[in-house]
Amino acid sequence: EEVRRRIEIQRTKRGFSGLIAREGGMIVGASWWDSPTLKELGTERGVDLANFAAQKVSAAGSHLTLIWGRETVVDPSCQGRGIGNALKREFVARLSLEGGFPVLTRMREDNLPIIAVNKKLGFVPTGIRIKSSQIPSVFHEYWYLEIPAAW
Repeated sequence: EEVRRRIEIQRTKRGFSGLIAREGGMIVGASWWDSPTLKELGTERGVDLANFAAQKVSAAGSHLTLIWGRETVVDPSCQGRGIGNALKREFVARLSLEGGFPVLTRMREDNLPIIAVNKKLGFVPTGIRIKSSQIPSVFHEYWYLEIPAAW
């Protein structure tokens, strides 16, 4: 229900798209993203991240503002089976078909499996961190991937 609520809130955002993982007719995972403007990113995530993104967009000569990888979630009973990995790989593969723009995402520093997946896909930390609103002793870290222009 929580994932459904988040998707409903975010599906109206510019460039919203996503992936669903199913097993036996049941949804076991999802990943979604959108394309905020730099102003929208700054309002939602702060000026430091917006400034970082502006530099990357400018350097890429991007025709899109950027891609914000919102969330990748897997049903707790299905975790550890590679579903999150498959969703992230497909996310990057789909974006690579167009290419030429920066991708930003945020990960909790204690979510080591998804951090490992993102590192394998080429994401690097931006150096920008914020405290989690849900767990004050944990930080969220912003990560970045530049998808080269498609030929």
